[in-house]
Amino acid sequence: MNDRGLKSKIWRPILAALLLIFMIVIIAYVYTSYLDHFLESETQTTLKELSQQSANTIQNRLRGDFNTLDAIATYIGNDSPDNILGALPVLKQENDRNSFKRMGIITPDGIAHTTDGYDEDFSDRNYFYKALEGETVVSGILTDKFGGEPITVYAAPIRSGGNVLGVLFATNAISQYSNVLSVTSFDGKGYSYIINDSGDIIIRSNHPGSNQDIETITELSYSDDKTRNKVLEALDARETCVAEYRHNGEPYYFSIAPVDTNNWNVLIVVPKSVVSEKSSQIIQSTLLTWGVILFFFTALIVYIEIHQRKSRRELKRMAYTDDITGFSNFNRFILDSEHWLGGKEHLQYAIVSFDIDKFKAINDLYGFQSGNRLLAAMSETIASHLGSKETFCRVASDDFALLLHYKTTEALTDRLNSLREQLACQDFDIPFTLSFGVYLVQEDHLTVNHMYDRADMARKSIKGANGNGIAYFDTVMRNQILRERKIENQMDEALASKQFKVYLQPKYSLKTLQPVGAEALVRWLHPEKGLIPPAEFIPLFEKNNFVIKLDFFMFESICKQQRIWMDQGLAPLLISVNFSRKHLSHSDFAENLMAVVRKYDVPPSCLELEVTESAVFDNIDVLASVFKALNDFGFKISIDDFGTGYSSLNLLKELPVDVLKMDKEFFNETTLSHRGEKVVESVIQMAHSLDIKVVAEGVETQEQIDFLKKIGCDIIQGYYFAKPMPVKDFASLVYRTR
Repeated sequence: MNDRGLKSKIWRPILAALLLIFMIVIIAYVYTSYLDHFLESETQTTLKELSQQSANTIQNRLRGDFNTLDAIATYIGNDSPDNILGALPVLKQENDRNSFKRMGIITPDGIAHTTDGYDEDFSDRNYFYKALEGETVVSGILTDKFGGEPITVYAAPIRSGGNVLGVLFATNAISQYSNVLSVTSFDGKGYSYIINDSGDIIIRSNHPGSNQDIETITELSYSDDKTRNKVLEALDARETCVAEYRHNGEPYYFSIAPVDTNNWNVLIVVPKSVVSEKSSQIIQSTLLTWGVILFFFTALIVYIEIHQRKSRRELKRMAYTDDITGFSNFNRFILDSEHWLGGKEHLQYAIVSFDIDKFKAINDLYGFQSGNRLLAAMSETIASHLGSKETFCRVASDDFALLLHYKTTEALTDRLNSLREQLACQDFDIPFTLSFGVYLVQEDHLTVNHMYDRADMARKSIKGANGNGIAYFDTVMRNQILRERKIENQMDEALASKQFKVYLQPKYSLKTLQPVGAEALVRWLHPEKGLIPPAEFIPLFEKNNFVIKLDFFMFESICKQQRIWMDQGLAPLLISVNFSRKHLSHSDFAENLMAVVRKYDVPPSCLELEVTESAVFDNIDVLASVFKALNDFGFKISIDDFGTGYSSLNLLKELPVDVLKMDKEFFNETTLSHRGEKVVESVIQMAHSLDIKVVAEGVETQEQIDFLKKIGCDIIQGYYFAKPMPVKDFASLVYRTR
């Protein structure tokens, strides 16, 4: 071999190595550039989300303080309309329970009387006049007249009978907001301010690294005028904005998010070096990795494979593990069940659904953490109870699913009773009962989901039956499924062809025993089956959400009928319409109701909207604003079935309620004790003190009427006077009687 050939063989791998190195450098450069850009973009996105979260936190703080102040002002207006200053001792107790610096009452002459003993002229405060005009407001940054420190002030009108008697106010030190702003981000290097729409800083963070010499963000050193204009336009439009500026030679990112009060905005700042540090670390690691690739290519492939396997295991764990119990979730349960049910072993299997009766009440009484610990402990017990080729999971909340094999239904029942006893022996001082539903696996064409649904249907069939029951899915339930499918196939056509009819059940005044209104009830007049009772279709419509269409059909029908009576020169009576909890998740619910009223030009005061107590209790945060909008428009608001669920008198304080409807179980003379009578009487007296009328439904006997009249009930409704009837019959009864 000549020298040229030898040199060629030597240089060939060297050139290949150099080419490989060059390619690695190019790839590393492109990759690190992309990574740097990606981290920068990710930082801006995170910054934007953090500013929005901070804005929401401050807004929720303001909203909570507003609600507290409105509730106290309402109480004072109702309890002490002739001497609002007499409420100062109660106000001092409320101030001690809240985080306000002080509270007080301003009389119409502008003199403030505070809970800490000051009397001062506040007539120079702008918020005082806004509150006198009926508006609940929060001030800008003010100087405390009694200490000189910066403060904000909440103010709410004290009303009685439509008149403003004075102003209730509460003072918050600015340090309260500074503490909220001091929550750090980006490994403790991010900090926050509150600015106004002009860009001026009005509240500073206590963060040690914050720039204390900045007065306004309009004077910051931006990269160009385009960035500055973008920030100013975002402030003017009250939109979220992310931008970059330099201060003392160091680059910073900041994000602005508007707060829905006082034209405030949250400004979060983070040094750009935070991103650079992370980027540099990742780039160095990447370069080192590429170097290792050059020399240890095979080892790296093994490492990547191991890393990917770990990632896949982690993703699998996240996809198939329940966070609360640490055991399988429903996705994993389905996979395992399909595996065991599809096996060759000839085992008889059953799908079991069970839950803890009234688990929500347990959470409310003992706290969510105790409820979660109970669920985790129960899961440990269930896992120890299972044999091979069996599985279980927590489906959601307190609902569990099990796949068990069995020999006989008697043995399966005994096993479930044994499991219940083991679960009841948890080391928790929390009493509870369980309800089981069982589906015996027979039909191969059903999915695990459908099997669980059938077990769940069996469980729900015994809910409320004193707990600790076991129900098996049977032909009755199968026929129920078929009936429901048939109803679902007909419901849209029934609505379009006006098969649903409005029936009205009169309501009578207990003083005059004359009709004063009615409740609208739906009936299905089927062309073949005749009159179908609501119990056969309303629960299904609740499940498939068709109840939303049906409720609006009933509401519009009542508005239309009220318009007809008014055109005939008849005075409209107050008609109540029931609304399902399904409406509460729709943001346009209130506006849709108002649109129907405007369409028929009927007074909203002749329409009463009924929502069940349980729906109110589960959605009180949502309902507070919805009810206020409806009440302000003129609708009457009624809580139906009061006393049958988680009765909370706090509901009456939080919500603008006009009517309470007591279920007949509340005043059933066969079960009502002397103490029970006193409780019912107290509830009615309290309702009257809040200007709330009380309606007793389900009245069937003269004894019930006598009792309700004795304790001061306002209106009664029930079969004793009249059953639900067609609209024409109701009109004949009411207007003939009048």
